[in-house]
Amino acid sequence: MFPLVTSSSLALDSKWLSWCGKHYQPGSPAVPPLGKMNPPERSSIPLLDFRCTPTIQPYLSTDLSASILLDLYTSWTHGVPLTSTDMVLDQESGINWIQTDGSSYQVFVSAKTASSHSETYPLLASSISLNSTTEAFFDISLLPPAVEPYTITCSLLPLPQGLISENRLIETTSLLRILPETNPWGGSTTRIDRRKGSILVPVNGGWEPILPVGFYTNYGDYLAKDLSHLDEMKKLGFNTVHPVPTFDDIDILKKVLDHAEKIGLWLMYDMRHTYTDSVKVKDQVKMIQSYKNLLVWYTADEPDGNEDSLSSTRTAYDLIYDLDKGYHPVSLVLNCADYFFADHVSGADIVLIDTYSFNVNLTFSSTWHTPCNETYGCCGCDNCYYGGARDVSERLDQMNKFRTWLGWERRITFWGVPQAFGGSEYWTSEPTTQELLLSSILGLIHGTKGIIPWVAPTSDSLTSAFSTLSNHITNTLSRVILSPEHVDSPIDTSLAHRTSILLAGQTRTRLSSCWPISGTRWNTWKSS
Repeated sequence: MFPLVTSSSLALDSKWLSWCGKHYQPGSPAVPPLGKMNPPERSSIPLLDFRCTPTIQPYLSTDLSASILLDLYTSWTHGVPLTSTDMVLDQESGINWIQTDGSSYQVFVSAKTASSHSETYPLLASSISLNSTTEAFFDISLLPPAVEPYTITCSLLPLPQGLISENRLIETTSLLRILPETNPWGGSTTRIDRRKGSILVPVNGGWEPILPVGFYTNYGDYLAKDLSHLDEMKKLGFNTVHPVPTFDDIDILKKVLDHAEKIGLWLMYDMRHTYTDSVKVKDQVKMIQSYKNLLVWYTADEPDGNEDSLSSTRTAYDLIYDLDKGYHPVSLVLNCADYFFADHVSGADIVLIDTYSFNVNLTFSSTWHTPCNETYGCCGCDNCYYGGARDVSERLDQMNKFRTWLGWERRITFWGVPQAFGGSEYWTSEPTTQELLLSSILGLIHGTKGIIPWVAPTSDSLTSAFSTLSNHITNTLSRVILSPEHVDSPIDTSLAHRTSILLAGQTRTRLSSCWPISGTRWNTWKSS
């Protein structure tokens, strides 16, 4: 784990405003921001990285089967050191190489309850080869359903011809949730498939993945005044709505949420203004958890930019799981390029990334009349360098890199927040329809599993364009992207001037879908 810091503004002067750890008002000093992610230290010898993760979060008592994802890979940054007995000397080069002779390892998995009188349940015995992932199944009826998670222990032991000595045992742990089938508050259940990070919802007695698409949506001046806006969203092909607080009148809020439930729009419930107040969080969870269309909880809105207490997202996360028992995942959105990433995302299952890089001056703030760089200023897109879609791609790549450094590839999943606004603050105008579509599609290419643009209402042209994409996603594309067999192959944006696309070294590549887009800044795609 990582250390949590109690204040994210340790190096800042409190008399000046700051964003992402950087002052931005005229006359304020430039202070190098704290909280930058550093890559894990590289080992001088190879490491054996062994991880185990429940495939589904949560499992339910009525599931017919359950499984654990076992990952076993050599690494230079994560795992336990390999000994000299695990390597062979290449006589010509004089270099010690890791043996990769296809040897198998035995894996034993057990589960323990969280109670003080804990009981251990043996779950499964399996085998795994080096540099591979195995899905190992177990009989879920071995474990009684419980509102508190089980701790599973996965033990790795090499076979006689294995790569590490027989008396060495490697163990790793994870949390396994097996909940009663029926949500005790009468509401929905949302599950995460840890193979791809996709969301699973109940459909016709089974469970199917969905890719959430829909806008952050103005509440007070829009949804609260006319429920027909929800009907229009459903008609346009959106499957999710994210009302933006404040929610001043609870009776009106219930009418809005009731109607969204009635027409089948999934709900992201937003607590951005109250998530640090435990009493208000408890009241809201109690009020909302009975809705059958609740998809995810949403706590912090740009806590990195706002420089919220570094423990706040995790505190809210733990409280919500204590109250809701894991029937729904928790989400938040980040805005900064690199500001206490680990601390903030420790409080989420789903991390949304908003990179608003279109039609904005990235080097000088027209709002504050101050420059913007890596140590100073606020221009609306923290540490963006290009203006446009390339910043979107590179930000997602950076977040994926940070996640890998933490070893949390199966712990958190990313959703995209494309820009669908402009003409105020730092942004001179809204993006074009092509730019909205391109940034949404690039998010999918770079691994996001949901698309929630900011913000509705927006122009008719952007709404129509995103509706077209949403229908393509929900009717066709999501089945491919969310399939456990699907392999993401990001496009290198440094090659954007070329007319061909280089895939990331995948063999047996099959083109699963393409989008006709004209007018992109690189002219890489042509309209059909």
